[in-house]
Amino acid sequence: MGTGERPGKITPGDRTPRTLGAVSAERRRRRGCLVTFVLALLLLGGGTLLAEYASRSLVQSVATDALRNGLHTDTSIDVEVPERPVLPQLIRGELTDVRVQADTARIRGIDIVDLQAQASGVRIRGERGADDVTVTGTLPTDTLQSLLAERTGWDLDLAEQDGQLVLSGEALGVPVTASLQVGAVDGALSATITQATLGGFTIDALQLPLGLNDQLGDLAGITDQLAAQATITDAQVVAGGLRVTLTLHDVLLADL
Repeated sequence: MGTGERPGKITPGDRTPRTLGAVSAERRRRRGCLVTFVLALLLLGGGTLLAEYASRSLVQSVATDALRNGLHTDTSIDVEVPERPVLPQLIRGELTDVRVQADTARIRGIDIVDLQAQASGVRIRGERGADDVTVTGTLPTDTLQSLLAERTGWDLDLAEQDGQLVLSGEALGVPVTASLQVGAVDGALSATITQATLGGFTIDALQLPLGLNDQLGDLAGITDQLAAQATITDAQVVAGGLRVTLTLHDVLLADL
């Protein structure tokens, strides 16, 4: 050891420092791995999103066509599948929840307007149907008038007044009117005659001629016409007709 040299001191010649180029190369390698990983995630996520979007579009298109045929309507139908994701439901051929809105529809020959429906367990392969369906719609006044004429054999005019249906016409050449309070009883439509007139005089409903009291009071047949094995859960007279809510279980679209 020469003069002026300290013991244990490392001289610059003894160091083996990493060059700037080597450090930059390693950093680029690590950065490249990170970018590749992120891109892989983005591609995977983007593919899943694309598949979900395609599945949702396909399901809505198939459901819209099927319901347009089943409900016998040419008007616009709004179909929503709120349960996500849709792709697994599409694969198993059953949708958990489907919601429908339509301006007009025809169920078993009966016109319905302002229809809203919710179905669960909707089968989209094989025989299309659903486990449970709830439908709310309005039977227009002219539709009700036709249905009542079929049941009674009488040509009666029908109108809404103060939340009731009011029938007017002639029986045996004598003017007759009847006010009906309509509701849902034991899963079917039912009507109670709250007021009746004959020849301008107020009478008891039992005095209506030709059994009109019984024919108007029992509207269960209209329930059967709406859908087989349907249960009416609510019925209210509204402007323009009768708003009804009915439920069906294990129903096939072809049965509507």
